[in-house]
Amino acid sequence: MLKKLMKYDLRAIGKYWFFIAALTLAICIFEGFLLRLSISLLGNGRVLWAVFGMIGFYFGMVSVSMTLPLTLILVFYRFYKQLYTDEGYLIFTLPVTRRQVLTSKTLSAIIWTILQLGVIGVGACSILLIAPPASENGAYFNSVIFSGLLSVLRLAWSDVGAWVIVYAVCALVFGLLCIWIAVGVAQLCITVGATVFKKFKLVAAIVIYGVANAFVLVVVDMLTSVSVILLADGFVDILAASGGVLQCVAFTLILLISCIMAAVVAVLVHLTTLDRIERKLSLS
Repeated sequence: MLKKLMKYDLRAIGKYWFFIAALTLAICIFEGFLLRLSISLLGNGRVLWAVFGMIGFYFGMVSVSMTLPLTLILVFYRFYKQLYTDEGYLIFTLPVTRRQVLTSKTLSAIIWTILQLGVIGVGACSILLIAPPASENGAYFNSVIFSGLLSVLRLAWSDVGAWVIVYAVCALVFGLLCIWIAVGVAQLCITVGATVFKKFKLVAAIVIYGVANAFVLVVVDMLTSVSVILLADGFVDILAASGGVLQCVAFTLILLISCIMAAVVAVLVHLTTLDRIERKLSLS
């Protein structure tokens, strides 16, 4: 049943998200040409027009950055509507548990967040490809920036070798956990706002989210810092001071500690939200 819930959620958001994704890519491509034109104008001494171009580029980047919050607004409004309005009664007439519903909503939110971040990343790459002036061999698109990134990766590989892959995997896991935390905090705030306040539930949820998000970030940072400091008083500092492979092991341990702390916070937030739903809602 969880798979069917996921399919239903993804399909419902997808018809809106594909428009947002297409708009994001279109803006980024336009921004690439606009930045290229501004650089060309600046090189030809037409400073005023170049400034106007850069202002337009800035507003375009603001528009692109707003596509992620817009995606999340769609996701979380659907979460609120299906769990805490009359539509929620229809959802729970299906043979599903509240845990399955919450899990489906959480996975859906994480997926849409990752997809939109990916679209923004592709858009950023298109800007980096289009914006630089033509290469020396006359090619219209100049990949000089990507060549620089490859040089950085080669340098990192020559420095620490395959540990780069370990670092990348740990960083990816930590990033996914941070997305889970952000989604979980938003769901918890919506749940608290909907079950505690009788009026202005969404406004209350937004205010609670602002406070709770800052609090959770501080808690994760503090837990990670304290753990690293405690370990640094022991064997991690010895490993780090040894250099070579042992230094890489020490850095990996720090990354793993960060992942563990983030996982603990994410699970606690998720279970707290589920507990609020189980205790406060009489939907079965």
